[in-house]
Amino acid sequence: MTFKDHMFEMSHPVPDWMNGIYLKNGMGLFDYGGRNFTHPFDALAKLHSFKFEGTSKEVAFNAQFVKSNFYKIPCFVYGGKSVHALSDFWTTYEIDLSTLDTIKQVTPPMPNAGFAFGPIPSCAHPVKEFGTDNLINFYSLINPFGSHSVNVIRIKSSDETEVLASISRDEISYMHSLAATNEYVIILAHPVYINWKQIGKDAIETLEWHPERLTDIYAVHLATGEVTHLQTEALFFLHNINAYQEGDYIIVDHTTYTDMSMMHHLSMKNIRSAEADWPKSTRPQIKRIKINLTVKSVKIDNFSTQPGLEFVNQLDLPVINQNFAFKEYCYVYGMAAGDSGMQDARLVKKNLCYGVGDRVWSKENHFPSEPWFIPNPNGSGEDDGVLLTIVLDGHSDVSYLLILDGRTFEEVNLGYLPTWIPYTLHGRFFHHMCSDEKQTCS
Repeated sequence: MTFKDHMFEMSHPVPDWMNGIYLKNGMGLFDYGGRNFTHPFDALAKLHSFKFEGTSKEVAFNAQFVKSNFYKIPCFVYGGKSVHALSDFWTTYEIDLSTLDTIKQVTPPMPNAGFAFGPIPSCAHPVKEFGTDNLINFYSLINPFGSHSVNVIRIKSSDETEVLASISRDEISYMHSLAATNEYVIILAHPVYINWKQIGKDAIETLEWHPERLTDIYAVHLATGEVTHLQTEALFFLHNINAYQEGDYIIVDHTTYTDMSMMHHLSMKNIRSAEADWPKSTRPQIKRIKINLTVKSVKIDNFSTQPGLEFVNQLDLPVINQNFAFKEYCYVYGMAAGDSGMQDARLVKKNLCYGVGDRVWSKENHFPSEPWFIPNPNGSGEDDGVLLTIVLDGHSDVSYLLILDGRTFEEVNLGYLPTWIPYTLHGRFFHHMCSDEKQTCS
């Protein structure tokens, strides 16, 4: 079902500093053309947007499928003056932010690509280059006849890119995100390898976990392209939280898993079953990676837990106050699943600086998705703002837009939608409103 500027009401007016569009992407269709998808990451992607204007209680709701070759794109990024839907491949799709229409397929230039075998693996979460409008990403080139390579790319626009570094690899890791400080981009090449001989099968079948191998860490200097190679234990690193420099150290905070069993357990069969078993290995742990390039050392630390709220450290789909990107910070928000996996998922707030102050939001038979934090421009602290998310009400079988106080985690606003929304993966808030014709943003 699609929607075009369908108006619904929040319980209270929204503040004027929330003017903009909240855009979410995720799985939209799990059965297509007689085929039943066995894994949610193979499902067809659908966009949902919420337009806030003035201080009105009314919000405009839009819903539209992404018109891609594969019809499945899990997340997006704001680059320059356009919005692009991304996946873990190099090709993107430009989206009209106002209508959610798919404008065109975009394949940014691939310098030094030469022969390219199969789909080009990339990263669904490129990072902004500090102090610029550029993005940093990578693409991996698979060579069936020799060494593979990971190419770290500076993206100036969809038509202009340049290679920062090319890293030779004997195996290509599946890497969903990367990290960046004001001087370095950090590649965590964990031992989850893409078996290129399996390309063409379901995506999950192409991935292989090799616990006997170490994680290769590559620190690429943004100004010179110099690469420093280090190694650490075998972990599955999924989502970067934040990264910054502190003295001689590069600090990288990340969601981690002991292996990749989570990817296999996250099947449509298990998601649809209230009796599915979710072993401990499927639960993440947030960890801090401390890299010292001077002595070439790597240390991985756990964060302290608050008694009774130990599960808060098992969060994923992390978001922070983006004003604190590249900086020392304290708060991360996300989703934490309980013993029953997605059946008892909760929104959480983690205080990384102290062992107290964690917060939890949950309701029985209510299922939230990844949140997004909007800072109060007149606020006095890092967590002064609001948290937005979409929640499925399992009692009424419809979804609602929920707004929480970023400090207290109390509900401050909500509005029920005219439909239910399948689980959304990633999203973000755009303060700039764009026109329908040329995506010109104010």
